[in-house]
Amino acid sequence: MQLRQTLLSICFITGIILTGCNPTISLKDEGTIVYDIVYAKERQNKVSDKTLPTKMIIKYKKNKLLNQIEGMGGMVTLTYIQDKDLNRSHYLVKLLNKKLYYTDSLGEISTNFMYANSSGIIITPSHEKREILGYLCNSATIQVGDSGTTKFNIFYTSEIGQPNPNQDTPFEPIKGIMLEFGMILSKVHVNLVASSIEPGNVEPSEFNIPTDYKRMDKETLLEVFKLFNQ
Repeated sequence: MQLRQTLLSICFITGIILTGCNPTISLKDEGTIVYDIVYAKERQNKVSDKTLPTKMIIKYKKNKLLNQIEGMGGMVTLTYIQDKDLNRSHYLVKLLNKKLYYTDSLGEISTNFMYANSSGIIITPSHEKREILGYLCNSATIQVGDSGTTKFNIFYTSEIGQPNPNQDTPFEPIKGIMLEFGMILSKVHVNLVASSIEPGNVEPSEFNIPTDYKRMDKETLLEVFKLFNQ
């Protein structure tokens, strides 16, 4: 279903590419960013608003990052955790009463899954600047694949989080964290805009795998990806 693919793609694409401007506060070490998720009107008319995810939460502390999004009225929660110190990625999937997780080398599965069918990513810097929550951000246009059917604009800051957040990803030329961006996923146009940015107060335990989650193997995780990609 397009909704499930959109939910999964928002979570893991942002986990991959997240991680100049003149900020009013320093958020270099730790903080929380909340994004509003906005859909095209024609998409909202097809699916009940209660099933569409409307918020995405990013939490980071030094070299750790958590990206979480909830959909389908709370029945599905997807969490992507990066730990650069240990060079690990954790994938947490909650489907109704099932809670599963998988750990791999940093970014290996998410990058291969999201871009296996893409022949390349073209990043074109733009001269447009925009102030978002007090941050004057640079912009760029991203095109996925030679056909150019998937394009989105981003506005990003280099003053939030750790340096080189996109290292070893297809988005390495982007030197900053996105505060506003759009994507076309399964013919659905989705916009994400940062609605709040809060410094500090992120507990280290936020980046741990909850004890009630059971480990799944790689094959099961890939089957989950296929399920969401239908």
